[in-house]
Amino acid sequence: MDAAGYAAEAHELHRAGREQEALASAAAALRLDPNLPAVWGLIGFLLLKRGRWAEGEQYLRQGLDLADDAVMRSRLAAALMEQDKFAEALDEAEKVLAKGNSGDAQLMRGQVLCRMGRYSEAISCFEQAIAAGGIGSAAVFALGTSQFLTGCFDAGITNLKKSKPMQAFIDLPDWDGKPDPELHVVLCGEYGFGDIINFVRYAHELKKNVGRVTFDVPEQLAGLLRESFPGFGVHKRGAPLPGDIKARCFYGDLPYYLGPHAGRAFDAHAELVPYLRASEEKISFWREKLKDMPRPLIALGWAGNPRHQNDRNRSVPFAELAPLIDLAKPHLISIQRDGREQAKEAGIFDATEFIGDFADSAALLVCADLTVAVDSAPAHLAGALGLPVITLLPFDPDWRWLLGREDTIWYPAMKLYRQEKPKDWSVPLEKLCGDVKKLIG
Repeated sequence: MDAAGYAAEAHELHRAGREQEALASAAAALRLDPNLPAVWGLIGFLLLKRGRWAEGEQYLRQGLDLADDAVMRSRLAAALMEQDKFAEALDEAEKVLAKGNSGDAQLMRGQVLCRMGRYSEAISCFEQAIAAGGIGSAAVFALGTSQFLTGCFDAGITNLKKSKPMQAFIDLPDWDGKPDPELHVVLCGEYGFGDIINFVRYAHELKKNVGRVTFDVPEQLAGLLRESFPGFGVHKRGAPLPGDIKARCFYGDLPYYLGPHAGRAFDAHAELVPYLRASEEKISFWREKLKDMPRPLIALGWAGNPRHQNDRNRSVPFAELAPLIDLAKPHLISIQRDGREQAKEAGIFDATEFIGDFADSAALLVCADLTVAVDSAPAHLAGALGLPVITLLPFDPDWRWLLGREDTIWYPAMKLYRQEKPKDWSVPLEKLCGDVKKLIG
């Protein structure tokens, strides 16, 4: 096969979702003919999807040396942004915009500005991206998150609802938000664990509007929700649905349907906290397991799911926790599932071998005096249980946490400690150590 044949094959494999094979065919095309800008761009894009930002940057630059392409340049801006080269990323986006209002470039420029903390400018970019068209729902989602983050709750929730719905794998009509006492609704969507824990606070309000509510959740959450929501159905994701379920609702749409859509202002329903609970049997297990550790007990999670697109920004490098470990090692309990070796080497008690699901985690957190976590499921879990929790936030935080405050609208017993500069955990960790020192004293 010649270079053109391999190039065509690479693009076809990419469209079919067979990315590893697409990379192999694209590499074969470039070996035969290195003057194929679209192939350089394809490899660069696939490398970006794998988080290989520096390599992706080099391939995209090679493609741009051969042909100036707006999409390729916007992707180069993304590669630069993920390497924290913000000024260079803005420059690349603006090169595209100099030739016309590109939705891709406006979206990219807005995302870079968010990383820099320049949210009002970012919101303008997202609005222009939507006006330019051709960008799908990504700009609507970005606009909604930025609006909410800056305190425009109703507009933010409305745009989050307008953005592309989450994948559900449940083929049912969407609930329209209208009361129907005969209707059985399933809550669903491919959300992260923390997202689901955050949004189930609205389940009781939903049940006032419909006859029955069932949670469609991964198996890890099923036991916790059965314990916390008696009278609700709990369905393990992937199993056949009960036949009487007639409509679906995405977890992330609940704030819209039970807030602005219903003619009311957005409400975080913080008064419902705690809305999750742990089983007494599991609490007794942990009390026995931890009885010989000195109080106070501090549950510690320093990283999120590595597959999360923003995990490298929200997770704390373990080495940077040294001051906390030196201060409180006998009191620390690791709840970091992928951190067993690090916990062992540091001499921290590792609880994860005894944790099978979130019901186990909930019982452990109830037995602790404080939970410390990055923006991840354990932080939401402790918050939803009404427990004291300190959440460490990156400079550009998730939309839920708003800006410039140490409290949160979601969880009354939670404190938020924020980076003051991107990638710099020194300030939040210093505050954390101060609190822990007082707690131990």
